[in-house]
Amino acid sequence: MAATTLRTGSDLDGEEVSGVDLSGVRAGDVRMLECRLVDCRMDEAKLTGLHVVDSTWVRVAASNLACPHSSWRDSEIRDSRFGLLDLASSTPRTTSSASTSPILTSRRVVALRRTVTPAS
Repeated sequence: MAATTLRTGSDLDGEEVSGVDLSGVRAGDVRMLECRLVDCRMDEAKLTGLHVVDSTWVRVAASNLACPHSSWRDSEIRDSRFGLLDLASSTPRTTSSASTSPILTSRRVVALRRTVTPAS
């Protein structure tokens, strides 16, 4: 996948995106279902209204990644590094038995801007 193919309204279903530079991408309402994002750069990317379901981001790096108004269900970000990860007004949800399952694991986040809407 090239950065130019990730645009507003993109639907990714079961895809593995690996080693791609998505820096500077501006896209809204992108949907990721059962996807893996591995070894990608996302400097200064803005993905407003991103919907992530049953997906994993591994070794993703960004100086500033904005994902405001996003929803994350049964997904995780691990072994990744962010200067600023903006999850303002975002909703993390899990349907696993561990109700406190984190979205971010083994993280290095310098600043996290997160005003989270609790899942009901």
